[in-house]
Amino acid sequence: PTADAKRTKVFVCTLATGAEATCARKILTTFTRRAFRRPAATAEIDSLMALVDKVRAGGTYNDGLKAAITAVLLSPHFLYREETSVGVGATDAKPLNPFELATRLSYFLWSTMPDDALAASADSGKVTSDPAELPAQIERMLADPKASALTSSFARQWLSLSKLDVISFDAKIYPKYD
Repeated sequence: PTADAKRTKVFVCTLATGAEATCARKILTTFTRRAFRRPAATAEIDSLMALVDKVRAGGTYNDGLKAAITAVLLSPHFLYREETSVGVGATDAKPLNPFELATRLSYFLWSTMPDDALAASADSGKVTSDPAELPAQIERMLADPKASALTSSFARQWLSLSKLDVISFDAKIYPKYD
């Protein structure tokens, strides 16, 4: 439905006649920012817009947007949490950029992507440049109910609690097991 909250997070504008390209670019810029957990480079958006134009030539802007959004969701930038500031095979410790730090923090505390507040802090660079910002973000995030993912997920993985349903114990070895 057009009034659905999740849909309005993706379709941030309406494809009005004559302004479709502007709106499509805005939709893709907003969507890739969230999907890649960082701002998309101009070249990345240009490439997605080229896909929109290619697909819409035989269809509609909606068809083009569908193809471009599918491309974003198939991108390694969406599927993997990149840390490009560190580099492959790097042996020296290097600071994370604001987007990498926000992503690490969010997935550690919430097991999900950064929310709008943390993303805005990364966009401004404040999360790495302001000494008070990181502790404030951590406090805010720990106060959120999503922070329960940290303890429940950690304990479940660490203690292999998810395997309890399939483990059987030898009654001869463990006669008191109930």
